[in-house]
Amino acid sequence: MSHRPAFSWGLGVPRFCPRLLWGWLLLFITSCAVPAPVQVTDFAVIDDEWDSNVSDYDLAVAAYSLFLEGKIEAHDPDAKRSGDSLFLQDILYVDYTATMYAFYDINDDGVPELHLRPTAGFLYDVFTYRDGEVIWWYMNTAYCLPFNIKAILYERRGISHDDINYMYISLDSDGYELSRDILYKYRLEFGSRYVINEEEVSADTWEEYTSNYLQNQSEEIIWRDVITPR
Repeated sequence: MSHRPAFSWGLGVPRFCPRLLWGWLLLFITSCAVPAPVQVTDFAVIDDEWDSNVSDYDLAVAAYSLFLEGKIEAHDPDAKRSGDSLFLQDILYVDYTATMYAFYDINDDGVPELHLRPTAGFLYDVFTYRDGEVIWWYMNTAYCLPFNIKAILYERRGISHDDINYMYISLDSDGYELSRDILYKYRLEFGSRYVINEEEVSADTWEEYTSNYLQNQSEEIIWRDVITPR
């Protein structure tokens, strides 16, 4: 489930290096704690030795911002596609303004991941920062959201407001699925049916079970609009 079908990817931009970031990063880390939509207008190549004390957290956020501006590429270490690199425009299937991004450390390594999610249809993608590069880390349907550390929540409602399907997906540190809980309810002609992992349960049991999951959603996940690259 963690691999995207093959696509045609952009080529020709050099691999990302942290040394490219330092000039712009001095401006970025002085901005507000909650990131506003990032518009990177310029970043300089610094010939002098860059500051090795800059944290991986700040470098990751800066690298993601450049990726969102279309100025650097991300890489797929498993090379499951036709080539091992991709740009933002390669994974956006709808208008840029319909796609949201968030920074959230879902794999609990101290460095935030970049989460991309369209507001309507298509796929939810996650990128991480490793060894100076933006790395494609996870993919699922756009009904999924980052939920908490190493956890994804799938939520889909039916035509009736009473019909709802939840899937709680646990991941390991590399973005591979460990387990899932499937919870759904739907209306019948008389009453409703409640199911947890293929076992029918009472309404009270279902509501308590789902409530225990939903109340644990992280408050650190803040969604922003993707900015169209110039």
